[in-house]
Amino acid sequence: MQMSVLMLGRFLQGVGVCSLNVSTLSIINDRYEGSHRIHLLALINFGSTLSPMLGPVLGGYLFITLGWRANFLIVFMIALLAVGGLWQSLPKHKPTLVPMSFKEVILVYVGLSKNVEFMANLLLYAALTSGVIAYLTGSAFVMIKQLQLAPELYGLLQLWIFGAGALGSLSVIAFIHYVNVKKIVAVGLSLVVVATLLLTFNSLLWSDSVRALIIPMMVYMLGLNLC
Repeated sequence: MQMSVLMLGRFLQGVGVCSLNVSTLSIINDRYEGSHRIHLLALINFGSTLSPMLGPVLGGYLFITLGWRANFLIVFMIALLAVGGLWQSLPKHKPTLVPMSFKEVILVYVGLSKNVEFMANLLLYAALTSGVIAYLTGSAFVMIKQLQLAPELYGLLQLWIFGAGALGSLSVIAFIHYVNVKKIVAVGLSLVVVATLLLTFNSLLWSDSVRALIIPMMVYMLGLNLC
């Protein structure tokens, strides 16, 4: 297979995943309010954390036993099941759509860009998420290529990192009705800052240590999912 075809497929896969995230958030915002909305978002976030937690483990063993093509085949079948489930479970009523010209759409985005509170939250979310994207992009190269870890061992280590993220989501679900949401977010942000400092410090002193990478990333994921 040509690398360009593989990259195109991965690009389209990413577009689909991002589209699903947008539609999921829209449905929750339209149908739920207050702490119930936060509870559901935390529950969905917990489910999303299970994928990178279990995916590398299962993918590593599938790669060893059946080859790399088996991973894509299984993802394709899971996607078909997900589409079928959404088709059956989503509300059947058609929302009232208001036609908008391209100019009106642009004006809406311009208006959002002028909303200081919205932009601050958006940039903060982007900054927090970029840390996870950077880890997912480079961790396999660092641990498998540079530190010579076996693919299956790399997958097992992800259980600790994303397990910490799942713990963060479960903590939000457990405490959202009893603790002010701003306090939960403050704790999460504090953990992310501490983890970022540890990652920077450890990369300079212990760049050949797996533990120096895994432990701060566990703290990072815990804090991120609390936010």
